[in-house]
Amino acid sequence: MKSKKELAIELQKLKVFEKPKFNLEQYPTNADVAADVLWDILIKQDYDSEKEISVVDLGAGTGILGTGAALLFADKIIFVEKDPEAIKVLKENLACYKGINYEIIEKDIFLTSIPKADFVIMNPPFGTKNENLDTKFLERAFSISDKVYSLHKTSTKEFLKKFCLKRGFQVIEEKDYSFLLHQTMSHHKKRLERVEVSLLVYEKMTTTN
Repeated sequence: MKSKKELAIELQKLKVFEKPKFNLEQYPTNADVAADVLWDILIKQDYDSEKEISVVDLGAGTGILGTGAALLFADKIIFVEKDPEAIKVLKENLACYKGINYEIIEKDIFLTSIPKADFVIMNPPFGTKNENLDTKFLERAFSISDKVYSLHKTSTKEFLKKFCLKRGFQVIEEKDYSFLLHQTMSHHKKRLERVEVSLLVYEKMTTTN
């Protein structure tokens, strides 16, 4: 099993978007952040060694979260991504590893059937360019799994905590990060810019009679 540091080093080797699309809010997930998120999933779950763990990487992009999950703990990864250019890079990344059990669904997450999974992990659009797209991703994730790990702009997390309660989910854990974004789009004014991001862990609430 890889250590968290070894995982981060491995994830840094993965290819990212060559030309991120502004309208899709394509920002690569930082390798150190991805490794930290995935390591937390590993150490905080009570795994049944006889049960296969399935994970959906929703809006997978070039696949850093799903690939990291496969390297660390997941038995089956389903990548869901609609952008052909991102899928091309995703396939190149996966070709570097043997023995990963995965499926790629090359369709819009809202226009296709997605199998149920033990976890959904995602770095969805923040909803700054396409209003409410972050909450639409969450609703889709809630239909796939009872546990969702999702990265959001820190400024929206209090709203999202209330949003998920109305859908029968609660935030059971949160952790803040600083994303270091490189100047990859024309509207970026700085060569490097930090964006405050939070991991929110959502879990379906149980009802008691």
